[in-house]
Amino acid sequence: MNNVVSINRGGFGGDNAEEFRPRTILHGDRFRDLDFREAYYLCSQHDSKIYDFDGRHSSGPRSSQPLISAEKSPIYIPLKMRRPAAPVRMGKIIVDSFTNLLFGENRFPTIRIEGDDDTQDFAQTLARVGRLPMQMIRARNLGGSVGTVGLSWCFHEGMPRFEVHNAKNLYVHSWLDRALLLPKHVTEVYMFFKVRWDGKGFNKQYYWFRRDWTPDGDFVFEDVLFERDKDPFWRIDEEKSNRHEDGVVHFEWIQNTPTDEIDGLPDYDGLYDQFDQLDILNSVVMRGAILNLDPTLKLKMDADMVKRLGVRKGSDNALVVGKDGDASYMELAGTSIEAGTKLLESIRRTILETAQCIVPDPSEVAAQGISSVAIKAMFAPMISKADVFREQYAAAITRAIENMVRVAKDRMSRPLLRPVLDEQDEPLQDPLTGEPVMEQVLFVLRIPPRIEEVPRKTVDPMTGLEIDAVDEAGAPIIDSVKIPRVPGEGGEIALNWAPYFAPTYDDQAKVVTAMQIASGGRAFLSLETATEIAATAFGIDPAQEKKRMEADAGAAAASTAAMFPDAGGGGGGFGAGYGEGAARPLLEAEAPEAPMIAEVVPPPATFIPDV
Repeated sequence: MNNVVSINRGGFGGDNAEEFRPRTILHGDRFRDLDFREAYYLCSQHDSKIYDFDGRHSSGPRSSQPLISAEKSPIYIPLKMRRPAAPVRMGKIIVDSFTNLLFGENRFPTIRIEGDDDTQDFAQTLARVGRLPMQMIRARNLGGSVGTVGLSWCFHEGMPRFEVHNAKNLYVHSWLDRALLLPKHVTEVYMFFKVRWDGKGFNKQYYWFRRDWTPDGDFVFEDVLFERDKDPFWRIDEEKSNRHEDGVVHFEWIQNTPTDEIDGLPDYDGLYDQFDQLDILNSVVMRGAILNLDPTLKLKMDADMVKRLGVRKGSDNALVVGKDGDASYMELAGTSIEAGTKLLESIRRTILETAQCIVPDPSEVAAQGISSVAIKAMFAPMISKADVFREQYAAAITRAIENMVRVAKDRMSRPLLRPVLDEQDEPLQDPLTGEPVMEQVLFVLRIPPRIEEVPRKTVDPMTGLEIDAVDEAGAPIIDSVKIPRVPGEGGEIALNWAPYFAPTYDDQAKVVTAMQIASGGRAFLSLETATEIAATAFGIDPAQEKKRMEADAGAAAASTAAMFPDAGGGGGGFGAGYGEGAARPLLEAEAPEAPMIAEVVPPPATFIPDV
């Protein structure tokens, strides 16, 4: 199998392969734009500035200690060209706040498949084992900062896996459906470095990384050493690649906010200048407050005398200023710092309002009370924007899970071909044809089995029929059985999102009280609905809890039948069952009225035994 690919010859890049160059991704306008957006989330938008906030030249890494002898620049450095000493990092605050609202604690959506519990359990297990909730948090942070993010999925050695990819490193060769943003061939390419020993010391050597997703497979290429003014020559790394031939691309393209272009918009689109001004203002206020704590000494003395005698400060020293002399400290007026703080808060509030992001003071939330209605009213602008994010990311989650279930079901139903390896782990070749020798293997998915509690069965020695086993007390014996998880018939996948702010127990108590008053004290919820609500409140799966309740009810009925054996037969006892076709005895209140008769019927004779 030829695994050598040259994009210069158009061997693997799709229809427009000859136009694709890795340098076009890293040096193109799209990469610079997306990288500029991401810098405000990483708080690195000021790293390229060579002057610190005091106007001193500070080249080199940020972690290095500046030179003690470094002097201020002889020319005035505008504040916008200085690296702020106290950046506010509003970009990160906004993105993390929206991510927490979407995928924070108990907010990840529940995967539901109506009418197919097996497929639903299978899909939920894929998401849990593949750590999809955690990966979606990372995807949302990237999407919220860059505007677009890629999500890939695969079965790596039988284990479900999800990976997140930065859109600035992605290139789409062709689309399966451009309107729905369904890619057909995607390439991820970027440069990274390795620390190598060159005979004199350890130095960084840069390499190209490339990975492709197509309907035929996920291909990883061997690392190529970076050479200036020379395009890399690619070779497919067969050990890291996966030729699945599933007919579907294992990749989802996600826009954070929908646009007509292939890239969406970040959470803070258009607020970059305000971010810079906020960082500068906060640094100015911070610098002024710090300098005010170290005031300047002012002396009303002859300059020559001060120069000759010198000045020693501190409580252990005395200043001799003469009859007409004076000494005092010059301090900045606190009004300037107060005005700067008010302006800082005003700009911060304007930025948050423009981004529709609510970052309340905890004391304000406490003042609103514990009602979820009050909290929803406070977060209303943020919730309206988060609804758009839910739609965008839910579509990708649904498509990924749906394709994974379909691919797993298809692989489990057909054998796969795998090359036979020799003792040196090299592909064994047919001596006649020269082609690799292939063998059929079955696809095994490495996910934990489902644990179910089922009644233990035994054989009745009297009838020879299979019956439920019971212990010495007559209670049924329940066994925990491991059942392999396999997809069922399938169905439409839906995501059930939890409320942004769940009703508190105080809210629920008020609703229950109001419903009881309106219904005249009667019950207004079925037992099954009440069970689902309680299970959700305590973090329990409602479906599993329903099965446990049914099992408990069956065990209680069996226990009752064992205590009253005549209750289930056709005799005259009162019990849980009355036999097939037998009429249930009428209660006293249900008995029909006796007919009016003229004569009194004597009671039947009673046998009185001899004493």
